Amino acid sequence: MSSTAVSDTHLHAALADNNLPPPPWATLGAGVWGQVFDPGDGTVLKLVRHTGGIGSGAAIFSTEVTALRAAGGLGGDVQAARLLDAASISPDAEIQTPRLKDYCGWIRMSKLPGRTASDILNHTSDQEQRAGVMRRL
Repeated sequence: MSSTAVSDTHLHAALADNNLPPPPWATLGAGVWGQVFDPGDGTVLKLVRHTGGIGSGAAIFSTEVTALRAAGGLGGDVQAARLLDAASISPDAEIQTPRLKDYCGWIRMSKLPGRTASDILNHTSDQEQRAGVMRRL
């Protein structure tokens, strides 16, 4: 994992125009692909890095946003997070918060009950299995 973790305070300042609740936020996870925060309002805010080891960050970001948009129309017993907002990280945000330079975008979605990816991965040591878990999630 990169040493360029972004604090909730710096992230809140960089995304000030997005109606996020003020910190403190709980950190739900941090790994090779980014960081995930719980702002405490029933949502999750995820930062996606440019690179992480299993493809490009831009592709991961785009795929996840597309999947969340598609899942928004699902009904029945399928439980899926609802996409609330997503954006690429602009160079202006990178200047204001230099640690954002490692990130290509952010995604805000509804929070689902259950275990976090970090909790699941804590019980999986094999790298191939870890990558498989993250692809499925």
